[in-house]
Amino acid sequence: MDEDPDDTHDSPALTEINTTPLIDVLLVLLVMLIITMPAPTHKVETSLAPGSAAETRSVPITIAIDSGSGLRWNGQGIDGRQDLEIRLAQLVAAAGPPPDIHLRVDRGAPYGAPAMVMAALQRHGISRFGIE
Repeated sequence: MDEDPDDTHDSPALTEINTTPLIDVLLVLLVMLIITMPAPTHKVETSLAPGSAAETRSVPITIAIDSGSGLRWNGQGIDGRQDLEIRLAQLVAAAGPPPDIHLRVDRGAPYGAPAMVMAALQRHGISRFGIE
């Protein structure tokens, strides 16, 4: 019995864990969860307006500002701020949903010109418009 306790283990210690069985078990559990999960049965009720979307959408209005602060309404030149105010008042007074408004600004336009147009839109209660 003269054996050294350190010599009794000739094989090296097992330092790695075999993860293959763990992955197999997890995949089986995942598949079982997917199979046993109930199908979604809830509904979302919506009511759509009669008619198609194409009938309710009108032609967008483009207000363009050039580099010299000149204004154009759908390609036609307008005479400054008063004419813009009149056209916006007519637009708001018309029945039906307001059309889309696109504000197209030239790169050379001074900062005050688009600000003036946006202020006029705000005065007439038009809060939705796009800037190009």
